[in-house]
Amino acid sequence: MPKAALHLDAAAARFELETTIRAPRDHVWRLVTERPDDWWVADLRCVPGDSKLTFDPRAGGSLVEA
Repeated sequence: MPKAALHLDAAAARFELETTIRAPRDHVWRLVTERPDDWWVADLRCVPGDSKLTFDPRAGGSLVEA
């Protein structure tokens, strides 16, 4: 018997945001790269339910919601 699967159309988007944060640069970088779920705006989420974000901060890396 075939199993049901959720099919989502995928797309890529580019967002740019600038804000001033009064905190040490290394602290901010660690939070941005290691804890994206803490700062990613809920209105920008594309996956229904309790999705999780992973961020690869290397050049050419990605921010993935799954």
